[in-house]
Amino acid sequence: MTSRRLPGLLPVLILVAASAAAQGSGPAAPAVTEPEFDGQVISPYDVHMVAGPFAGPAGAVHVCSDWEIRASTGSAVWSASCVTGALAVHIHLGDGTFVGALAGHHQLDPDSPYTLLVRFKDGAPPPVPMR
Repeated sequence: MTSRRLPGLLPVLILVAASAAAQGSGPAAPAVTEPEFDGQVISPYDVHMVAGPFAGPAGAVHVCSDWEIRASTGSAVWSASCVTGALAVHIHLGDGTFVGALAGHHQLDPDSPYTLLVRFKDGAPPPVPMR
């Protein structure tokens, strides 16, 4: 696994994984472009998350995106549900809410592994929960 430390910042390990596409004819699972690679070491204070482009069935439009960061236990610690506009493809920690074990926090725990999940939604019925 490759990692990179950013100067002057406490590291946090993010394991990037795009969520599965919605069952049926929904949009394809988005490509995560930031963080750039699995195992990238980044700041726990401001995670820069980017995904895209939207790829759905003919005529489908990108309605919103669900973003989630999970701890190594699999439980969600941060989320932003059905965000629109620029946040649908480019988001930061301040644009979502810390939940679960990190509810009330403003940063991730340093030196801890996390998994980033993102799902694009079109106008189709809601997909199954992210796994």
